[in-house]
Amino acid sequence: MKNTSLTIEEISVLLGYSNHSNFYKAFKEYYQMTPREYLKLSCNKS
Repeated sequence: MKNTSLTIEEISVLLGYSNHSNFYKAFKEYYQMTPREYLKLSCNKS
């Protein structure tokens, strides 16, 4: 996810989510942070 120019919404559609809020919920449940928080954290590590 951190190595792409796609938006979070575009990624959620590619993964089969018809609603990006469902992707956010699933992502947060798995990673304990939102996709935006994950990207922000990943950018700081690079």
